[in-house]
Amino acid sequence: RGSREASHWPCLSGSLRCAFRRTAGMVMLRRGATACCLAFWTLIWDAGAVKELYTQKEFSDLMTESKNDGRPVIIDYYSMSCGPCHMIAPVFRKVSKEFAGRAYFRKVDVNRNHQTASYQRISSMPTFQFWMKGKKRHQFSGADEYSLREWTRRLVEEFERDDVEVTREALEEFYKKHDPAKATPESIDKILEKNSKDFGTMVRILKKKYGEAPATKKRERAAKPEKEEAPKAGAKGSSGPNLQTATIEELRQELEKREEDAAMERLEEEERRLTHNPCSLYRNRTSNAIEKVVIIGGGPSGMTAAIYAARANLCPLVVAPALGGQLMAKGVDVENYPGMPRENGGKMIEVMKHQARSFFTEVWDDSVLSVNASMRPFEIITNKSGVVKAHAVILATGADSRWLGVEGEWEYRGHGVSSCAACDGYLFKGRSCAVIGGGDTAMEEALMLSRICSDVELIHRRGEFRASLVLQQRVLANPKIRVRWHTEVATFGGKTTEAEGEQQKVLTHLELRDTKDPGAELVRLDMDAAFVAIGHDPNTQFVKGQVDMDAANYLVTPDRSTRTSVPGIFAAGDVADHVYRQAITSAGSGAMAALDAERYLSENPVDEELCIKQENFASWSLKDLRSQVQLLGIKCVACTEKSDFIASLRATY
Repeated sequence: RGSREASHWPCLSGSLRCAFRRTAGMVMLRRGATACCLAFWTLIWDAGAVKELYTQKEFSDLMTESKNDGRPVIIDYYSMSCGPCHMIAPVFRKVSKEFAGRAYFRKVDVNRNHQTASYQRISSMPTFQFWMKGKKRHQFSGADEYSLREWTRRLVEEFERDDVEVTREALEEFYKKHDPAKATPESIDKILEKNSKDFGTMVRILKKKYGEAPATKKRERAAKPEKEEAPKAGAKGSSGPNLQTATIEELRQELEKREEDAAMERLEEEERRLTHNPCSLYRNRTSNAIEKVVIIGGGPSGMTAAIYAARANLCPLVVAPALGGQLMAKGVDVENYPGMPRENGGKMIEVMKHQARSFFTEVWDDSVLSVNASMRPFEIITNKSGVVKAHAVILATGADSRWLGVEGEWEYRGHGVSSCAACDGYLFKGRSCAVIGGGDTAMEEALMLSRICSDVELIHRRGEFRASLVLQQRVLANPKIRVRWHTEVATFGGKTTEAEGEQQKVLTHLELRDTKDPGAELVRLDMDAAFVAIGHDPNTQFVKGQVDMDAANYLVTPDRSTRTSVPGIFAAGDVADHVYRQAITSAGSGAMAALDAERYLSENPVDEELCIKQENFASWSLKDLRSQVQLLGIKCVACTEKSDFIASLRATY
């Protein structure tokens, strides 16, 4: 169960012991076993082509290797308790597969490899670094897929452009034409020796100087010597170390590789089945079909609504950004969700999403710009997927973290100011930090930071907390937490430091105001980090003016239902709840919204022939059926007739 129970298991036989698989939940190896038992999540987020850097030496060795072969290095600094880190991890893994062999993709767990994280002055997570030829070219913090892809693409293109070599003959011919004095054998030897590891830069300099460059060819890389092969059962010529003569480290690496390959193969097979489900197949093969129900938002309310709507055979479509959401960003363990005790918020959402997709829900990684509630069917304008028409809409867009809006807050965000203690708290281990707020979130963050930081200042503008009693009692009884009542932050202050030629802002202090005496002099409080936890604002701007809201912009749902002021539009979760705001109540309202939407569609019948529905395989050609069976990897033994393939497909789904 997560890093809490990660342990070392003896594996294989005899004297071989390996401390295997630091990523929890992946593998359990028992002594004397002739075969290792693989026990992994379906939803692993740390497998594939991405390797871990456990020490500063491994980091240094990687930089040396990158300098020698020219490939860029992309590093993801993360923590297992960081919600956004979980959110971006599958994207990082996907990008690593897309650019496999053209860049190094590595991860650094800041809790485990604190030396490298400190040396690189990582102050927020996730943080991505982009290195080229031993020099850091770019760095950013946050789960930003666009920047990750864009900078990876840019550096890989640069690498491929410079991944050339110049032959002696080509260089000699070039200098005979442009600078005969350098065309001597001795001069050519010196030039080749000097630029042998970076012909690309030499070519660019020569072109700039002479207006022309010598002829180049793709660099020929020496193949790495192959190790003695160890045949697998039933396979000839399979690569890998000789298991009889291999070292313990070689065996450990081979075992890791095989188990990661097996895990990724199962994940890819499952993803193909979920992606090519009967509802999605009909949606992709039919143009201009209308959705029965569209769910906007991918949190507990949205995913629960999707599960209920899918089981009602409504083929729901969920539109939500892959990266975002309160629960998904919640890195601390969630203790009060039934059936998932002490689970990470990001993993909880992944489990819900997988369950919804297993019932033929389709999930689009997109955001909604606006909804035209005056049209029937409704028109939903998305950011990149065009216009979607739907007979019913469930709004489950939740709420975003609220910021103080005071001087210095934006300037030092990511440089000591944060809204996620679970993400960034460990970066300030043994140092002083502050938490601003008085609700459950502020209590949870203060308690977590008390186990990491030297001391915690809890700043609250009132004289009493609004958090649950049990959390208040824990905070007030904690000797490392000091509460500052009737206090608010007026300013975040800091300084600019320089390291390795780069300037970086660092938070150094807060300036506090007494709320009972606003005219009093501000008090300076030296702090290394400050975590803002003052609540959330509902995401309802895109339907403002069309659907009734209260003064705080929460959607109004009368009569304890999920119905809004517009028939056919329903609201679920925190977007309509400013009282409870819990994951479990959001999930419950998601179920209610799906049931209300199903009842609405029953009372207002639609033309089924114009709507999205499950694909009817009976109308497919034999060729298409055979292709679909092959795509899903279904073993259809002795299948010759259409009915055979249809039966296999239906059995799979």
